[in-house]
Amino acid sequence: GTRVGGAQTVSPAATDTVLADAAEGGQGQAAILLLPGRAGNDPRPRTGTTTAAGLLAVTRAAGRHSFGGPEQILPGPAFVDGASVGIDAATGSVFATWRDVGSPIGWSVRTPLG
Repeated sequence: GTRVGGAQTVSPAATDTVLADAAEGGQGQAAILLLPGRAGNDPRPRTGTTTAAGLLAVTRAAGRHSFGGPEQILPGPAFVDGASVGIDAATGSVFATWRDVGSPIGWSVRTPLG
């Protein structure tokens, strides 16, 4: 039931961004976690151009062909050093966890993506 569609840029324009994690649900809904203010495989924020801007998510509801715009989960200047996302098969709810250096593990739940 899955097919490859057209490419879509999901990161903010003109901002270096690294993919943190991605998940797809059983109905085709999807969620992607992004770490803005990063470049390549460098785990630290880039200096001189941007700073770590927290954690963003982009989502796609079931039956949709494109992702919505980035949504802020954790504001900057937080430096997230690990993030994970999953979609509950029974409810379609999205569950994200992350670690901000020097803080306890954070989490966020979003109602079903349709």
